[in-house]
Amino acid sequence: MKKAYLYRLYPREEQAALLQQQLDVAREVYNACLLERREAYRMAGVTLNYYAQANQLKAIRRDCADIAAVSFSMLQAICRRAQRAYDNFFRRVKAGEGAGFPRFKSKVRFNSITFPSYGDGCKLSDTRLYIQGVGTLKVKLHRPVGGMIKTVTLKRVGHRWYVVIVCEVAVVPLSATSQAVGIDLGLTSFLMTDTGKPVEHPQPLRTAQARLRVAQRSLARKKRGSHRRHKQCRRVARLHEKVANVRRNFQHQTAHKLVRAFDVLCHEDLAIKNMVRNHSLARSISDAAWGQFIAILVGKAEGAGRR
Repeated sequence: MKKAYLYRLYPREEQAALLQQQLDVAREVYNACLLERREAYRMAGVTLNYYAQANQLKAIRRDCADIAAVSFSMLQAICRRAQRAYDNFFRRVKAGEGAGFPRFKSKVRFNSITFPSYGDGCKLSDTRLYIQGVGTLKVKLHRPVGGMIKTVTLKRVGHRWYVVIVCEVAVVPLSATSQAVGIDLGLTSFLMTDTGKPVEHPQPLRTAQARLRVAQRSLARKKRGSHRRHKQCRRVARLHEKVANVRRNFQHQTAHKLVRAFDVLCHEDLAIKNMVRNHSLARSISDAAWGQFIAILVGKAEGAGRR
């Protein structure tokens, strides 16, 4: 199975600028892919695919020095991202779901680049990560990387940088417990087991609501485009990042305890998209993030040989 490891990067100031430059190049290529697809269909009725666009990369790299400075496989991954955006759009249209047409990405909406071939433009050595065109970055390896590295993704969250390393690892089953459990997800308590044991919810969003309210009101008073507004945006984003981290940490720990204790775990098949339409409960349901928890639980169960 594939397993992702998330680590914090500590680039120097000049390295952070180079990382941002690579992110800007990737965003420009992505937007150019969308524009070319739109214009080809509007003017000639031609539908372009990944191969038609990826085959142009070599010629583009010869003419553009900034695009030539980044990894070729990373540019191919950007073309695949544009292809996935169109594939997902037509899949939703065909299924009768609400679908938004692929749109251009602004600087604040494009936050990651992927190196799909490990060794081509990136290399991990001890606590250092080499990135083509950037140099060697310091990595906080708080736990060892397990398995064969398949892909490397650089991600910007606020003004922090992270690396996501996807590895192919062997499934190591835990010893059998001969126990099964059913869990009922809720809002008063995060979940209730079939034995009547509750797991309380830290409610990170509700806990941070007062600080968020003050920070967001302060942001609303700042003049658009000003330096003070930019600084306040960073403060608000940092508060939201803290809420997400607390929630994710709690869910990982809860899923870990369940997977170690039980061989079979049964959960509800919830229609969360329909439930958040209740405006009285939408905030509490979003704070609980049941869908994220189930995804974490399924992943941990798969890696431990549980069902």
